Amino acid sequence: MSRKKGARDTRWPELNQGDDKTISTDVLGKPPSNDARKTVFPGNFDVIELKSVSSLEVPAAEREKRDASKYVPPKIPLEVKAVGSEIQTKGSQKRPPINHWVEDPWNTYSNLRTLDRGGIVTAACTQKTPVQMVVIKELRSVLRTTELKWTFHQNLVAFLELYQFEGKMLAVMEYTVATLRQVMAVPLPLEEIHISALFEGIRHLSKNGVVHNNLNTSKVLFTPDGCVKIAFLDDYQLSASTHARPLGVIAIEMMQKGIPPGPGNALILRHPDLWSAEAANFLSVASWGSLQDLKNVRHPGSLTGLC
Repeated sequence: MSRKKGARDTRWPELNQGDDKTISTDVLGKPPSNDARKTVFPGNFDVIELKSVSSLEVPAAEREKRDASKYVPPKIPLEVKAVGSEIQTKGSQKRPPINHWVEDPWNTYSNLRTLDRGGIVTAACTQKTPVQMVVIKELRSVLRTTELKWTFHQNLVAFLELYQFEGKMLAVMEYTVATLRQVMAVPLPLEEIHISALFEGIRHLSKNGVVHNNLNTSKVLFTPDGCVKIAFLDDYQLSASTHARPLGVIAIEMMQKGIPPGPGNALILRHPDLWSAEAANFLSVASWGSLQDLKNVRHPGSLTGLC
């Protein structure tokens, strides 16, 4: 007796009616059909394809695409009006007068954590709604609100309030998210406009007879909307002219992705072949000249008038 492959022989007395004839049925007890056999598995009806370890490995080309170190984030959203005009940022609004309180600032603000913004400062927020993020810093010297009028500029960190408490002067300032030094540590493109914003802040200080004593990449901050701000304004001195070298040092570090200039007074690029002659001239004038000297030269980048 022959039978189909994959079927089993089951005897059904009531169907066989006493004879020895067998009826071939499938595993569910049904007579065979001409349809292709289908096996039912519990659970998901989809077929899961098993893959080997080698097939799961991401190809080298794809790994390079996914490599975080090769990812270039979008440009910092610094908004400007037009070349040669005053820089206008999202946060540039008319600032209210600075209030001076003789009380504990922690009755008004909640201490969140310490931050490194070119020095140790405290991130805080208002205890009452609407909640506002701020930075609180102890000043090196006691300042009067009248002395801070020269800080009203879109490229200088804004003083919001002053608190005098237990012999200390605490300044409440606008919140910033990173220093220029921190930004240069990631592959974030920095452009001529960021040097230009820094120049505007330095020039504003110079117009008011003020010079920053220790301006470097850790003292240049960014707000959440990408606006460039000069910080630590309590570290200043009065001066009739401002040297351009601090701006040149910061510019060359930005151009060399964080690498400082070499020894000596001259600001010389390590790879001058990657830059135009105007860029080298800009750094040369910044090595010895003033802000006014720098304003009279053409500049790196689009060469449409950095300052």
